[in-house]
Amino acid sequence: GGLRARGEAEFAWRNPEPGGEEVIGKVAEELKALEQLSEVERKKAMKRLLLEWHPDKNAHRLSLATTVFQYLQSHKGGVFAR
Repeated sequence: GGLRARGEAEFAWRNPEPGGEEVIGKVAEELKALEQLSEVERKKAMKRLLLEWHPDKNAHRLSLATTVFQYLQSHKGGVFAR
């Protein structure tokens, strides 16, 4: 693929706040584990992750939740495409 401009959301999850790298790493592992599930189970698990990390549900860690949620959103297509 060629070069493309990166938006703020992608920049945020590619450059997480301190401590965020570990969380994103764990979320990435969870996404990888979804590959073993059926399509129905993958969708349920992805929905659970999106709800768990939705910024509106994480006022106490808003910046981290926003970063993780944006990461999940950016990888959602790959999870559902399998």
